[in-house]
Amino acid sequence: MGRAKLNLFRHQFGKCKTDCLDALKIKSNEQIWFILVRSRYFVEKYDECLKYAKEALLLFPHSVKIKELAEKSEFELKQEQIHMKEVELINKGKDCDKL
Repeated sequence: MGRAKLNLFRHQFGKCKTDCLDALKIKSNEQIWFILVRSRYFVEKYDECLKYAKEALLLFPHSVKIKELAEKSEFELKQEQIHMKEVELINKGKDCDKL
């Protein structure tokens, strides 16, 4: 877990994820799950963040930190989806202008 935490501080989020997943094979605790969820949030992989947060909340349902990250991630994912729809509409409008 120490190496995962260090990689999180060093902004090495891919290595952090790998270290957390390795640590979870040995021992599952709330802090490892939190670091894993946080590493996915920092790289804006909100779908992965939610996936791991949901798994963690099954094991630690009272974890306020993980719940907060899950809520933030869910909000950001919705914002991302809204933005993608807006971009699609803009692109469709540009395609119509070409005709």
